[in-house]
Amino acid sequence: MSTAVAFDHARMVEVQQAIVRAIEERDADAFAELYAPDGALLPPDGSVHAGRDAVRAAFAGMLAEGFAKQTVVDPRLVVDDGLAVEEGRAVAEFHKDGEVVVGRCNYLIVHRRQRDGSWLMERDMWTAIPDDAPEPRVP
Repeated sequence: MSTAVAFDHARMVEVQQAIVRAIEERDADAFAELYAPDGALLPPDGSVHAGRDAVRAAFAGMLAEGFAKQTVVDPRLVVDDGLAVEEGRAVAEFHKDGEVVVGRCNYLIVHRRQRDGSWLMERDMWTAIPDDAPEPRVP
């Protein structure tokens, strides 16, 4: 039986909230489950973490580096039959050596409808925004 769910703004917010919970609860397993089995993280350093095990390990590494909070700013969503593309900016907090380090990025997430009708992240890519960069303008 199909559990087809429409991917819309509300579903995007649910995924964003699940990411926030995974960060707050320091739960790399919950984070990895948001990805398709062959999904991948593509961070700004050019590495590719493909598959849930690699996504889990990469996220655990980010947590170990002090990843403590993420806020999404101005997300946009384009949805087609089997793909949804989310684009926006995010602000991340890392707690390191008793200090809070804040980083900004532009991000792009491709969500793909699975055979059972559910939606999972297929690709998750972001680029760092330098501290001295002007406020980004999204067309």
